[in-house]
Amino acid sequence: EQETAVGKRKADRRANIIADMNRDAARLVLKDTRYRSPFGDGGTSKDKTTTAQDLCSLAFQVMQNPEFRKIVASREYSGTVRQADGQQRTQLWENSNQLLALGQGFDGIKTGVTRSAGSCLLSRGRDSEGRVFIIVVLGSDSTKARFADTRNLFDWASRMSGMGGKR
Repeated sequence: EQETAVGKRKADRRANIIADMNRDAARLVLKDTRYRSPFGDGGTSKDKTTTAQDLCSLAFQVMQNPEFRKIVASREYSGTVRQADGQQRTQLWENSNQLLALGQGFDGIKTGVTRSAGSCLLSRGRDSEGRVFIIVVLGSDSTKARFADTRNLFDWASRMSGMGGKR
């Protein structure tokens, strides 16, 4: 009986987290985003969790926050975490975004791998002319490929922007 009650409380917390995520998506006007899991995955090939357009919009919005920009641009970040028992501890996060180490104007945002979307990267970079680009890569074959795909798209966008969109 007690195990059933604990399981129900966990399921209720999970449902509340997902509901909060969906409310946030609606508030941010992410029209094609519907969370089914606290980890962001959970959709199917026919009923996706989000779109590249919504992720780009989300990236633009969150990068307006100076503290968020500082964290995602850091190769390491240390912060205080409050544990379930109320105790606090220091946690060190290491950023897995390999583009930050290149010194080519990239300043974040999020790496990820999901069952349905493959290896993904949401990033922002500034080219040599100061133009800012948000790049969304979904479904790369590997971690290495997502970084190569992002660099290639960034270079292409920078070239196209510099040409006024002419080829």
